[in-house]
Amino acid sequence: MSIYAWLFLSYLPPYFGVARQVLDVSFWTITQAVLIYLGIPFLLGFLTRLFLVKAKGLLWYQSQFIAKISPLKSTRLAIHYCGDVVSLSLDVLHIAIPLTIYFVLMFFISFS
Repeated sequence: MSIYAWLFLSYLPPYFGVARQVLDVSFWTITQAVLIYLGIPFLLGFLTRLFLVKAKGLLWYQSQFIAKISPLKSTRLAIHYCGDVVSLSLDVLHIAIPLTIYFVLMFFISFS
């Protein structure tokens, strides 16, 4: 992933008429950001599954825990109701609030 970011931020801009000095981002800075924003959630998800399956069992994990936290649940509702925004506004808040908290925390963690 950091290779793609480096490619699009550092290598390709001169081919589109943008000077390379406009954005000077090192490969390691991009790698660090990828590890923070993707690595931490991946590790937490992996550890959550590992410990909860051991403690409660696979059936409970899949039927109870995943059903409660799955963002795909809201996506299925959105597809099912085909754009009935008024009835889905609470579902949108259920998705937006945790995502907002997550990105604010990641922003302050990574820049502090």
